Amino acid sequence: NTQSSNQRSTLQLATDFGLPYKTIDGMDPDQLQKRNELFGISGVRGNYPQVFLTRGEGEGEVNEFLGSCEWFENNAHELGERLAGGVKEEVVETTSVEEPTRVAQ
Repeated sequence: NTQSSNQRSTLQLATDFGLPYKTIDGMDPDQLQKRNELFGISGVRGNYPQVFLTRGEGEGEVNEFLGSCEWFENNAHELGERLAGGVKEEVVETTSVEEPTRVAQ
């Protein structure tokens, strides 16, 4: 399945570049509200992975849609440099049920 392969590739790139990330399991009922919020921002439903940049926490959290796996493959290095600048930001990736929910800091 191409989506599964793209999800693994995206997570591996995040790990390789040392990018802080968390995954949102799009099929987990406990994460349904967050998934729908992210789908609303991206305008894309059911196509995984989707990569977002999150700034802030709680009520002040702001999510910016960055793109798909292809976008991430082409921009992960620059994103790593941006995050190394000391701004508190985190890569968020929505995934389907095929990928385990993981958090890496």
